[in-house]
Amino acid sequence: MRICRNTLTGNALANPPIVIQCTTNGSTITISEVGGGPLVWGSITIKVTPACDCPTPSPDLSTWNSNVGCRSSNNCYNYGTNMKTNTFAQPGRAAGQQYASLSCADVTTAAIADGLSSVNSPDDCPVGECPVALVVDPGTDYHWYRRNANGFWSHKPGGTDATTVDASGNAISNPQTADRDYGFLNYSDFCGYFCVDWDAVTVANMLAQLSTSPLRGPDAVQVSLLRYFGQTNPGWAFTGLEIDTLRNFLQGLTPAPNPQWDDGTRDFGGFLIERGANVASFPEYIRVLDGIIEIAHDQCFSYRLDDLGLEAFLNGEAIDRGLCALLPGQPCPD
Repeated sequence: MRICRNTLTGNALANPPIVIQCTTNGSTITISEVGGGPLVWGSITIKVTPACDCPTPSPDLSTWNSNVGCRSSNNCYNYGTNMKTNTFAQPGRAAGQQYASLSCADVTTAAIADGLSSVNSPDDCPVGECPVALVVDPGTDYHWYRRNANGFWSHKPGGTDATTVDASGNAISNPQTADRDYGFLNYSDFCGYFCVDWDAVTVANMLAQLSTSPLRGPDAVQVSLLRYFGQTNPGWAFTGLEIDTLRNFLQGLTPAPNPQWDDGTRDFGGFLIERGANVASFPEYIRVLDGIIEIAHDQCFSYRLDDLGLEAFLNGEAIDRGLCALLPGQPCPD
């Protein structure tokens, strides 16, 4: 049985086999027998994550940006393949061939193992497949772009907003010639174009790996540096009385307007704070950047001035944990 955008065909498990078809309405699939009535073994409802309408997807930025959990938990590879795993999916992981180094050759091999196909031009993609492009900051990170219905390209810089502009704030007509130098991150190596076939590509969910991470415990609050676009961001966890310290930084803050952070032009997205499932009286997500605190739950966002110095506190904690080199403009001890 296989799903191809808005249709599903296959044989039901019956003797003799029953040929079935389906129609979709949003995230609900209705299954019926071809040339007949409802299936004798009852009705089935299947929940699916909609994919883009290849080969000409719209950027559909709100789908990725309006829900803070989706925004913070999916990276450029999720966006490029249009598959939400709510983890930072890594090329090759689904096939058991994750890249060994952050180079064009290794990430290309890993992506092909997941089912992407390499082509010379985005126009070489067959009907029904979406063009994407891979770039690499050698030894540091990788990044993906995808082409949209209007012929321009969009991308999602790690756990921040998906965007339609390059590092200079310009619309992206060609990822090969776009400005990809963000300062700390410089995706100088253009690795090539690929096609995404939704019926063939598999992107791994990394929940099994994350469940064993000390940062992801239900009684902990995770802090991440929003530094990388592709690979998993570094961070640490607060527990117990340390969480109370964080709560103190959130008391009585001055309301602030939405800062409209331009994530398409910056190489550092600030600090992301996520609470564990058992942590009470604490926001679901917090983002701290440039003296502003974003407090978010699901699709509700509010903003406060960092009156009490949470950002400075997190900077100090990052330095103490050996992450100084990843902070922008920060003099680091020898």
